[in-house]
Amino acid sequence: MEIVNQIIKNANRKAQAVIGLKERFIVDTIKKRIHFHEPRIILLKGLRGVGKTTVLLQLFNSMNNSIYFSADHPIIKEFGLFEVCKRLIEKGGYKILLIDEVHKPLHWWEDLKVISDEYPKVKMILSGSSSIALHILERRAITLTLSPMSISEYLYLSTGKMITAKNEWKDWRHSAKFVAVNNIESEYWKYLKFGGFPTVFKMKEYDFYETVYSSMLKSIREDSVTYLTLSHKKINAMEKLVNIVALSKPGEFSYTSIANKTGIGKSTVYEIVDVLIKLDLMIFLRPYSTSTAMLRAEPKLLFSHPNLRYAVCNKMGIEPNLGAVREEYAVYNFKRLGYNLFTIKGMVKSPDYIVKKGKEFILIEIGGKSKTNKQLKEIRKIKIKEKIVLKDENLATLGFVRTIY
Repeated sequence: MEIVNQIIKNANRKAQAVIGLKERFIVDTIKKRIHFHEPRIILLKGLRGVGKTTVLLQLFNSMNNSIYFSADHPIIKEFGLFEVCKRLIEKGGYKILLIDEVHKPLHWWEDLKVISDEYPKVKMILSGSSSIALHILERRAITLTLSPMSISEYLYLSTGKMITAKNEWKDWRHSAKFVAVNNIESEYWKYLKFGGFPTVFKMKEYDFYETVYSSMLKSIREDSVTYLTLSHKKINAMEKLVNIVALSKPGEFSYTSIANKTGIGKSTVYEIVDVLIKLDLMIFLRPYSTSTAMLRAEPKLLFSHPNLRYAVCNKMGIEPNLGAVREEYAVYNFKRLGYNLFTIKGMVKSPDYIVKKGKEFILIEIGGKSKTNKQLKEIRKIKIKEKIVLKDENLATLGFVRTIY
């Protein structure tokens, strides 16, 4: 029982740090999913610093028959992941294993597959600091992504106010009323800068940016080398690319242009862009098309959350382009809500995006107070009835629509 007692002692000590903290929205989702018989393994992935460890500890504090431990603990190195899990189940009687940094031990997935086969009543929730390491494509596991906090979650965790929106974001007047009634205009502007990551509740603005930037570099320098075996030359090129995107206005991303600016081959640019996407640091969007031409078109490359752009720009001593910040906020929220997004290619002064989900098919233009729907009215080539200009009031309201995991 010595191993079990050590794990329990360590779990209780760590869990003290999250007592009293309001639960992240995803905690309730995981609690509901854990009651289903299958799948019995949940992979919780997401950016470094997004709060995955806190979620596991909150689950440990609130679920019976659960135990938390980190797979990089010395006891795992000494006895092995399989043996520790076995003893926790047989000696400790635990039915739910909450394993952090699960990717640290060699052959971790093979060990846990055997545990899953031998103990069919045991559930596992696994997380780690590397998103790449958790890319597991197996029927027995489901992957949930812990995204940066939405503005709704940010406000709830910081003030306790639970504010939700429905479709008010589609109409500027309704959005303006929503923003005014709930007094969220100033919170919206703060959120764009530093509201996506839980460290905002512990640090000053400058330290927050330093932490986020350091986490980005750690993902690039460590995860890319460890799990994708990239060369130092490619790592350096990736860091240059991050800076180039941070300095850029929103627009089409040219592989050829990036190759010229970084001094590396075009094929390498394809590779490092793919890595940045796998690291969850960036996303790219293809132009909308019903033909195979879309597959050859240049994408639009954006940070996965506007806080990342602010962190990089802060390091370089510049202010980020507000248009790019707005677009990243909009794209982050549409993706969070399950929309597919496409850019529009080959049209002068074309709108920013087409968004689709179910029967919704919307032409979107993103901008500030001076933005009008004139540009949308001039688009006749694309047969879409619903056309919306998203100003800051619309964007702020969009962030309060709840995610359904």
